[in-house]
Amino acid sequence: MKRENITPTDVLKTFIISLHSGDIETIKSTLSGCSIPLIENISASQNITFAEALEPLVSHIPKSFTDPHRELIDGCRACIEVNKTGTNNLDWLVFAKEMGMWRLALHYKIEAVKEEKNIREKIFAYLQNIFRKLFKKSKDEVIRTKGKIYRS
Repeated sequence: MKRENITPTDVLKTFIISLHSGDIETIKSTLSGCSIPLIENISASQNITFAEALEPLVSHIPKSFTDPHRELIDGCRACIEVNKTGTNNLDWLVFAKEMGMWRLALHYKIEAVKEEKNIREKIFAYLQNIFRKLFKKSKDEVIRTKGKIYRS
């Protein structure tokens, strides 16, 4: 297969095989230039290995490759729709074309995870504020336990 004929689907297959064999160099060769420094920063700041930092970002990627539902290519960007592991939900993986090669752009996933966490925190703060007003309690008196909100 010629280098310029490698599709995002081919890159995803290589990534999955490398991920499960623990081949970090091949994993890095499939990642976009923006993704690698972000993952390395995460691993350095948390004092964990590159593979350990990568784990939460790829937990939704299937353990074995099945044909994707759709591969959409638009210039230098591409998306592949895949089933999330252990669910019937679908997720999109984003790819970027760098120096003529398709690369998995996990930095988009990192930003999405951060944004999702921020949204959850904002929703919780909003609900906490409502319960505080409802029960006329201070912020410290409204506590959260196992997904339920109680007043003390």
